[in-house]
Amino acid sequence: MPYDWTKPADTLESIKEKILVSMKVEEDWYAKHRKWHSFYSRGIRVIAIILFSVGILLPILNFDIITIKSKNLNIGYICLAVGGLLLLLDKYLGVSSGYVRFYIAELDIKKNTHEFISNWDIETAKASNPMTVENIVTLLNILKQFKQAVFTTIQVETGAWATEFQTQTGELYELFKQKQSEATKPIDIMVTVENHSTYSDIEVGIDNEALLKLNDNTSIIFRNVSLQPHLIKIKATNSDKKIIAFSKNVDVTAGKNAEVNLALP
Repeated sequence: MPYDWTKPADTLESIKEKILVSMKVEEDWYAKHRKWHSFYSRGIRVIAIILFSVGILLPILNFDIITIKSKNLNIGYICLAVGGLLLLLDKYLGVSSGYVRFYIAELDIKKNTHEFISNWDIETAKASNPMTVENIVTLLNILKQFKQAVFTTIQVETGAWATEFQTQTGELYELFKQKQSEATKPIDIMVTVENHSTYSDIEVGIDNEALLKLNDNTSIIFRNVSLQPHLIKIKATNSDKKIIAFSKNVDVTAGKNAEVNLALP
């Protein structure tokens, strides 16, 4: 763009104002998006804390089981799972980290702007009247340095986002492969019967399947069970020919075999 250098002071002031407006747009962009990131980051953390608290307190209050469509759902575990999911979304969507990046970039642009204005005022005060070529070149260099400083800030922030995105995408892919491997790994439940010496006809079963007689064994393994809570049932006859029957819930974790001890009274 051609400039009228017959009036260098006015021309330099015009260039300065245009650059300040342009850099203010960049600063305002970070300020605007920082506010939304801050809102969602705080919201996610507050909700996650509430869910974690509920998930921990419900088992203590013995009020963590409800029935929906004839299936027992553990509300405590659900709250913990949803809270963990929110934190994972926060991490992999870059909500909180984005807020930090934007805030740092915004402050950096503000700092560069204040430094530029101070340097500009100093060099303007030192300039002769009318301005010499040296004065004009000095002020133009200050403008150039200011633009470069702001663009460097933007470049660094964008580079940090790109690095974070690539790293977290790789982590997510590795986590997916790990969970996929765990989900396909066979899981067993080993049930051991205690205090069995005075009992006969001991039978153990899982969920709605038929009970299996242990004969002379004191343990049994249910192989390749699904990833969900299971109900282990036992029935035995004591020395008074009285039938004792009860059950126990067991949670199955991916990639890990479960063990259950059933103590006969």
